[in-house]
Amino acid sequence: DNNGDNNGDNNGDNNEEDNNGDAGGNCDDEPAKECNFPELIPRGFMIWSGVVNETPYAKYMCYEPYAMVNNPIYNRLDLDMLEAFGLAQCNADFSLTLPSCKTAEEAGYCGLPEQIPNGNATSMGFDVEGNILMARYQCHEGFVMQNTGYSHGEYGWCRKDKDNSFEVPACLNEAEYWNLEFELSSGGYEGYVKSRIIDAAGKPMPDSDWEVACDDGANDFAAGAICRSMGKMHGKVISPSKNMTPLELDYGWINVQCDEDDTLIASKSCSADRYNTPNTAVCSSDEQLAVKCFDKNGLSRLRCPSITMAR
Repeated sequence: DNNGDNNGDNNGDNNEEDNNGDAGGNCDDEPAKECNFPELIPRGFMIWSGVVNETPYAKYMCYEPYAMVNNPIYNRLDLDMLEAFGLAQCNADFSLTLPSCKTAEEAGYCGLPEQIPNGNATSMGFDVEGNILMARYQCHEGFVMQNTGYSHGEYGWCRKDKDNSFEVPACLNEAEYWNLEFELSSGGYEGYVKSRIIDAAGKPMPDSDWEVACDDGANDFAAGAICRSMGKMHGKVISPSKNMTPLELDYGWINVQCDEDDTLIASKSCSADRYNTPNTAVCSSDEQLAVKCFDKNGLSRLRCPSITMAR
């Protein structure tokens, strides 16, 4: 009986002690700390998060038209501007180092993006004069670049205009790709403009014949885009001289306009309407678009695409 009582008491005491110990251990445990990068920051959003060398990082982009401003902490690290662009870091104390999205006026430059549809920047920095933010882009596999800037090709850049606008190339799949090829009737620096649609290989699209444009709605910025497509620097719309003979071609375009004077015709800042579409004017043969091209007074400040990388 005594043995039974003792065993029962001991077992009970042991079980109670074990339970108390377990309960005490659970109360003392603290939840593991971790960094939680926010999906959204003011005026921006996260595009990537991961771990590099055991340190959690994330990348952010800004909504248009806001400009990305890197956190000043990265000025002390050996990172170029693109590496630090939109970078966020989890610190040793689990606090977050985040970038910010500001207006162009606050940032001092436009909201040039690191990523474009179907492509991304491979380098970013300021031009050789140190005052124009630029980036070099590449298209993802399976996409073709549609250049929109003269001599820049794959470059995008901020403009120093009142709107702090920017220009970037486009990345299209081959089935969607298009561009325009231009020639002047004189073969020189001025004449009537003829154009045809070409594919990614620079060959005419099926059923794409040479066409002329009506001069209704055309502006000098569009003339400049046309001239830059032919290797010139600048252009303007002109009234045909008496010795210029209209081309015997069908009208294809009307209202050819550009909002900026530093692009090619494929830029989003340029637009035109197909001729004979609803609400477009009817043009006579003497209303063909004619332009005069120049080699100077256009894009001299953007002729060299060299970039001084910011550190």
